[in-house]
Amino acid sequence: MTPGTLLCSLYLRGRSFLTLSFAFLDGAKQRPDFVLGNKYGKTCSNEITHKVAGWLREMGYTVHVNDPYAGAHIVSHSFLL
Repeated sequence: MTPGTLLCSLYLRGRSFLTLSFAFLDGAKQRPDFVLGNKYGKTCSNEITHKVAGWLREMGYTVHVNDPYAGAHIVSHSFLL
């Protein structure tokens, strides 16, 4: 690798959840196709998160950011947060 080379990685973790939520949790709202969690800008810049959300929306998916999950479970249990 040459000096000044910028390394970048994007960590995506997928998980499935029910299409409809449990009524006792949040009124049985319809779930989005994707929830992107960046721990409110702590684990990924909001700029990158919203860029990915835009790409997914352009493909016709519904996307929420940090709702109902803010993410970061793995990194919050490591040295990063």
